[in-house]
Amino acid sequence: MPSQDEIETQLKLLRTHRRTLAYGLEQLARFGPSFVPPYVRSDIDDARAELVQIKQTLRAWGQLVDDEPNDDVRAGGAAGAQAFPAGGLSPELGQAVLRALETQRQNSGDGKLYQALQGLNYSAQKSAFVLSVKARTVAAYLIDGQRNHGQRWLLNLLLKRYEHALQAISIDMRRLGRGKSIADLCQEIGRKAGVAASTPEQLAPVLCRWWETQHTFLIFHSVDLLGEAGLREILEHFWRPIVTHAGDPQHHNAANKLLLFLVDNQGVAAKWNLPLAQNPANAGGPERLPTIARFSEDELDRWMMASLLDLPDDFSERTDVQTILANTDDGIPESVLEEICVICDYDWNEGASRWLKH
Repeated sequence: MPSQDEIETQLKLLRTHRRTLAYGLEQLARFGPSFVPPYVRSDIDDARAELVQIKQTLRAWGQLVDDEPNDDVRAGGAAGAQAFPAGGLSPELGQAVLRALETQRQNSGDGKLYQALQGLNYSAQKSAFVLSVKARTVAAYLIDGQRNHGQRWLLNLLLKRYEHALQAISIDMRRLGRGKSIADLCQEIGRKAGVAASTPEQLAPVLCRWWETQHTFLIFHSVDLLGEAGLREILEHFWRPIVTHAGDPQHHNAANKLLLFLVDNQGVAAKWNLPLAQNPANAGGPERLPTIARFSEDELDRWMMASLLDLPDDFSERTDVQTILANTDDGIPESVLEEICVICDYDWNEGASRWLKH
């Protein structure tokens, strides 16, 4: 029989993929089939495939799992795609709609809570990233921390400043699987980009064309599953050829960024012997951002004082820092985020479906 931790892990994955699916369907509805980026369709398909596997696993373990309408396109989960005319919105009008909706949310309680949550202490990682990326147009970054330390939350905080002109492709290594080849990785990225590719050399021109007009990011989630040798292979035989191609003067674009983000959800990559960018000999190697730690009592005290205007008027009467720490295993970041939402009578999963876009 599975342990309770194993069941909780699957339930968390179920919620995560449903958030990803909801966001993808929202994008499809807003832009329409003609204008939605290929990776959005791919993310929708991937999320649904993962949901099938997770629900089968949970039910085999005797767990009751409801089917939601979005889970299966045959059950009407694509209905949202018809919210706009079949031809879709033009890219310009689509962006205007997104900006208007974002402004509306920022003026609501939802937006104020999100504003407050962004102030939680990831300052060391954000500062290191900003200082580094200012001087680099092509770079890789390693985000790491122990389980449930908010790696994806931090990633989205870092990417928020680029969303006005961003093309991002996310690959979840849990789905790709350990032992897959560089060709498998390139084919998966190519599928999301809407091109046929099985080598980095075939992908590089596509990425560089995007890079000419917008920020272009690759995001590899759960690189901890690759093992040290697997991640080194990706850096050497996948990322380095792309960096070399991007280094050609004809592709140089100082205005936009071409970045790779490596997300370690278990805090293991810090122990590996990787070709980090801190060593000048490792051109194109990743820069390791400071490891994410638990939130301390002092950090939460300062956050509460700075965020009172964005939190409910009686927030400090509903809770205190000691209670938050006691309910979150002494400040585990993802637990703190969820706990604050609970205190504010807000559904964390609903917010995360919009806040965690990547």
